[in-house]
Amino acid sequence: MSATPDDLTAVREFQPSWAAFHRRFLARMLMLGPLLLLVVIVAAWPSIGLALVLLGAAGVLGGLGLAVYFGRVRVTVQPGRVTVRGPLRTRSWRTDELAAAVLVPQPGAALMRPGSATATLYLVSVDDRRLFWLSGGLWERDALDELAAAIGVQVITVPPGLLAEEIRDRYPGTIGWTAVHPWLFALVLAASAAAVMFIVLVLTTVVLIATGELQLPTPG
Repeated sequence: MSATPDDLTAVREFQPSWAAFHRRFLARMLMLGPLLLLVVIVAAWPSIGLALVLLGAAGVLGGLGLAVYFGRVRVTVQPGRVTVRGPLRTRSWRTDELAAAVLVPQPGAALMRPGSATATLYLVSVDDRRLFWLSGGLWERDALDELAAAIGVQVITVPPGLLAEEIRDRYPGTIGWTAVHPWLFALVLAASAAAVMFIVLVLTTVVLIATGELQLPTPG
């Protein structure tokens, strides 16, 4: 379908969907929530209070991060330019710097018909650099399809069933090492979380000893 004069002069703004995130977050928490709770309790044992503090702190930080993301993130498409306002900074590119908008199916996504499955949108430059990406966990698929079409570059839909290595090789500028090596990424996250909990536990113990709430055993 050819562009109309209104399409050539229009400025369009796209934003993430709280409803999409909420649906997928609840589905994930139903599966992973009990396991996460068990891990935190075991890591903080015998201090159940510390476990609750850690869960509360994680909830507050996560909520603040989501509030900033949904409150700030916008993608604006206007003739000759694409502007992305992220949580911390705003970036902009001319359309002649862009090569393709690539829709990559998320793990577990079924058919890749427009609007039928979650996908992550990657905007790739003419020199195969990833300029930005928008997660299907935070954006409605319809909005990503409309955004990709509005940018005016080639839209590529990656077929389902490809391995991460194949996607990386066939579509440079899309997925990174975290998708190619998910277990290594999970190990890094787990090690980081364990280190943070250990530091918190040590600091809590020091405070309890300093305030006299915890008595060290005396020899003899």
